[in-house]
Amino acid sequence: MCGTMKAGKQKISRVEEVLKKCIEEVRLDPARVNVVSATSRAFVECYLKTRVDDYIAHFSRLVSEAIYRAFECSKLSEILTETSKRLDTIASSLAEAHHIFDMRLTTVSRLVIDTRNPIFPLEISIAWDPMLNVPFIPSSSLKGRARAYFELNNVGVDGLKAYELYGTQSSEGVVLFTDAYPVSCGGKHLVEPDVLTPHYSEARYAIDEASASPVPIVFLTVSPEVTFRFLIAIDREVRTETSVKVVNEISKALSAGVGAKTTVGYGRLKVERHSGSQKPSTTAQYYRA
Repeated sequence: MCGTMKAGKQKISRVEEVLKKCIEEVRLDPARVNVVSATSRAFVECYLKTRVDDYIAHFSRLVSEAIYRAFECSKLSEILTETSKRLDTIASSLAEAHHIFDMRLTTVSRLVIDTRNPIFPLEISIAWDPMLNVPFIPSSSLKGRARAYFELNNVGVDGLKAYELYGTQSSEGVVLFTDAYPVSCGGKHLVEPDVLTPHYSEARYAIDEASASPVPIVFLTVSPEVTFRFLIAIDREVRTETSVKVVNEISKALSAGVGAKTTVGYGRLKVERHSGSQKPSTTAQYYRA
């Protein structure tokens, strides 16, 4: 029995050596390659070299670690500048008909967002913009969190209810959100691996203590101290004073957490309106703290 276990461990070790070398050959350099495309290519090429059971678990761990190493904050200044330029362009297009609020979200804890998005061939994915080569927070997540806060707490602002602000299935609201993109990286890495260890697997019918076989799942998260920028655009028909109040309430909603696993401390955010001295090159009207 011990000999069988030892042989199994040696086989896994050899497989992981092959996988590591295969992933290294892809060179997941964010400045030179599209990380999503490179990871997808590696997923196929590395499988053909190993064909091991539980391949996706091994691949997820090793490629998450590779992306973590590649996305050092010190190497990302040009990429983070491009994310702000995209938002400047969006602000210009919205400025004529909207009040534009330039917002910042800074991660206080690890952020897990859009895990079911199959952008990466991993067991647990993450929201990732394949063009800008960075993780992002989808506008739908921001809007959904804000709307839930307004509805659950029966929040109204100067007579405007949640359905008027955020719309219904048959009508549009007066508040728009953009996606949130990272613009500053305060730690050492933009993303970092985390581990989830499910003890039961219904797919394997391991749903009792005797047959449970915990298998750690490594997945990517956004690191603490990463600052995201996004825009809130409110229809100009809404008074400026009312728009400011709406944004203040939205800030409260987002501060409670965004993304998955917020009940266990993930996705905690510091939210603020941008108060920097330099304005982006846009004709938008920015409201500052």
